[in-house]
Amino acid sequence: MNPLAQLNDIATPTEVSIWPLAWGWWVLAVLVVLTVTIAVISLIRYVRRHRARKRALSALAELSPGDSGNAQACNALLKRVAMVYARSQGVTSLHGEQWADFLMDTLKPSKQSETVKSQLGELALAHYIAEESTLDAKQIAEYWLSHVNVKRVQAYSNKEKALV
Repeated sequence: MNPLAQLNDIATPTEVSIWPLAWGWWVLAVLVVLTVTIAVISLIRYVRRHRARKRALSALAELSPGDSGNAQACNALLKRVAMVYARSQGVTSLHGEQWADFLMDTLKPSKQSETVKSQLGELALAHYIAEESTLDAKQIAEYWLSHVNVKRVQAYSNKEKALV
């Protein structure tokens, strides 16, 4: 008798399954989900925070350059944006020098200067002054909208609530 005929076929082991995953893969999956969630939430907050600014800049672009009511329209536009960011009614009561100080204080520190302060003061007082001015309200409003520090506006609102 042939000794090879007595041999059985080699039994192959069952395939190794990918499930259940090792704990390291679960940790990696959780980290990826957390990272994506945080990124999406941050993006949504960024879009919401800057929506008012973008709308104001587009409304500002629609103003005609030589219109005599530009200063008042720009003031109203800036006040609406400030009210959206501050989420309080205290901003609505600001006028004159207080409004100019608010506009200056809420700019990014690197963008504050005496020239900007005088222009913002002139813009804030423009509807009180009857004479025609060389003020370019549209340019000043665009400057403030481009360089406003949203966190400072919100901090102003919180500071105001603490005083009441």
